[in-house]
Amino acid sequence: MTAQDAPPKYERARLAGGWEAAHAGPLAEAKQSAQRAAARSGKPWTLEADKQTRAILDDFPARSVKTETLAKYRADYDRLRARGVSPLEAAATPAHWQRLRTACRFCMAEDVRRWRAASERARRVGDLDAAQRLTIEAHRLAVALDGWFCQPRTRLAWAAKAQALAKQGKRPPSKSRRRDTPPEPNLAVAALLFPAAKGGPPVRGDTLAARHAERLALLALTGLRPAEMMAGVRIRATDLDGRPMLQVKIKGAKVDNERGHHTRTLLVEAAGPAATALRATADARGGVFTLATSQADYRSLNRALARHRLSCYSFRHAFGSDLKAWITDPTTANPKGAAHFAAQVMGHRSTESLAFYGTRAGSRRRGRPPIWAVSATEADLIREKSPAYRRSRRLPLVSSHARGSAPPPPAPKQQPAPRARVLPKPRPPWA
Repeated sequence: MTAQDAPPKYERARLAGGWEAAHAGPLAEAKQSAQRAAARSGKPWTLEADKQTRAILDDFPARSVKTETLAKYRADYDRLRARGVSPLEAAATPAHWQRLRTACRFCMAEDVRRWRAASERARRVGDLDAAQRLTIEAHRLAVALDGWFCQPRTRLAWAAKAQALAKQGKRPPSKSRRRDTPPEPNLAVAALLFPAAKGGPPVRGDTLAARHAERLALLALTGLRPAEMMAGVRIRATDLDGRPMLQVKIKGAKVDNERGHHTRTLLVEAAGPAATALRATADARGGVFTLATSQADYRSLNRALARHRLSCYSFRHAFGSDLKAWITDPTTANPKGAAHFAAQVMGHRSTESLAFYGTRAGSRRRGRPPIWAVSATEADLIREKSPAYRRSRRLPLVSSHARGSAPPPPAPKQQPAPRARVLPKPRPPWA
């Protein structure tokens, strides 16, 4: 088959095989829901189905990704569809699950948009039969997307598989850096000066320390992401009320319409050997310098830290632990303001994101971290809860119960919810 004879991309994304069987119940219920709505409105049921599709897509906004990232997403997604298994069934570790879930969620949402765009093109040229067929395919894939990633009863979650693996004695080793305890900033370089175990091989500690001391100090003092360090960090020597300070300007990573900050500037007190050494370097270079990190530098530093079961990201989790302990400390006068401050420092646009970093009990210090001020480009957009957090507590479009479990209770008799929602939106327990 030549490239010209190959079906369009959206035709290759049809819900079929194992995926279709896995969603047989929700697909039938969603179709019946659309048909009931059509009977009330007198419109074709495919129009009501398209309303449901648009409502689902509202929970999966379009976003742009790099070409190489998209290629990886598509490769994982195509393998899952060919096998007819869910990303949770194919995942072997939590990190593998995160990768497959992200790829599947992104590609499914994009394919639903492709089906809808193809339907609109067919409608414009007067081919209504094709338009209806394409609308139905978009609706079917959207219901599967909603069931796997939004529905409380059927949403895929690693916790269930982890419990099953634990019962079988097959618990996969965790590669999380969340509970790592790297040295504090003033001792961070010590991780490169000693062998991993007594009598272990030499580690060229002096050479590595000379190469990476500034990077380790920066990671420990600011908790920035490795990707942000590799983008280049501008460090300026300054003063505040007679106190020596460091002004650290960071280019944000993981930035889009809903998350992250394009740039953030931290004012760090130059107290202690690590911060004092960075300030001395800035003074020696005219008061300001840019700390550059290449891929080779990053690999070298990570390999050296791995001897002690650490990584560059371990310092970010440790910094998150310090911020958590400060926010929850009874002596903190304004916890809400502290959470907003912490979100800016970490480069988050939601105060809830800090929950995924470190642990309060793992804090290496008490009181406020040595960051006196922070300025982030999107600071006014910081919210108390992320969209994903809100979506996880929103009633989904189609109510479907897990196989073998009791059916959900009937919906109360109320006016239909907006955007073709079948059941009313529940009130949160704290309301």
